[in-house]
Amino acid sequence: LIELSENPSNHELLLSVLWDGVVHSSALVRTAAALLFELMIKGVSDSLVSSRVVPALVTLSNDQEICVRIATIP
Repeated sequence: LIELSENPSNHELLLSVLWDGVVHSSALVRTAAALLFELMIKGVSDSLVSSRVVPALVTLSNDQEICVRIATIP
């Protein structure tokens, strides 16, 4: 993920894949997505952070599962 996120042309695709993790039925997948967003946030533009990353983290921070909510805290 880190290698792929170094190229800005991959950001939209990576964020789309991570969004699939946000809405996945498995709490483990949602937890992993939350942890991966922490890696992505460092390399994407401010506009993508506000339009794609923040909404995903807000969604995850309101998850039913405590492990998912905890994973959104860096």
